[in-house]
Amino acid sequence: MSTEQQLLDKGAQMMQSLNPVNQINQHVCTFALYSQDLTRQIETHHYLTRLNQDFIQCAVYDTDDSHGRLIGTPLSLSLSLYMCLFCRCMCALINNICWEVFSFWIN
Repeated sequence: MSTEQQLLDKGAQMMQSLNPVNQINQHVCTFALYSQDLTRQIETHHYLTRLNQDFIQCAVYDTDDSHGRLIGTPLSLSLSLYMCLFCRCMCALINNICWEVFSFWIN
């Protein structure tokens, strides 16, 4: 790394806050299968932040060393929150379909 890049990095460390990153408080290691090739498996590292009892935010990396690459940012919902959102989406979908049928019969 060049001297200029090192100076920029030091300045960024002094000026920037990493408060959201510092909220990460759990590390979970899992294995995942490729959707295109189920014979391939990779090790994934999930770094978790619990926002409340119903919601967990994750940053997923391909390794836990300093050269790890971010490969995903999934959200985990509690079953009750998922069901609430599912019901709302289904109601919106049903209302949309009913409106389309209704407008078809009018025209």
